[in-house]
Amino acid sequence: MKITMISSNELDSWIEQKECMLVDVRKPSQYRESHINGAVNMPYEKIDTMLSRLPKNIPVIFYCERGSSSLDVCKKACRLGIYGITVVGGINGYKGKYRVKNRS
Repeated sequence: MKITMISSNELDSWIEQKECMLVDVRKPSQYRESHINGAVNMPYEKIDTMLSRLPKNIPVIFYCERGSSSLDVCKKACRLGIYGITVVGGINGYKGKYRVKNRS
């Protein structure tokens, strides 16, 4: 299956216009600090055991800090028949309206 790459600027329209699942592959502490609303945290270190739980009937959008880890996960997901999408630039490049920041 082909990997789809989207910019962080395109993410809002994907969230709003398409049925999809959003997966944050960063560490739980990073997720708690800041994430995109609706994202499920599946840490990169544990993703191999979690990929089989992901849906194959809707796109799954992966993101990380800058984009490299999510690209790696996306490749693995696509090999399993999952429609994987990766966010180029990761959450660091995301300036959209769905970002959630913990006020600690």
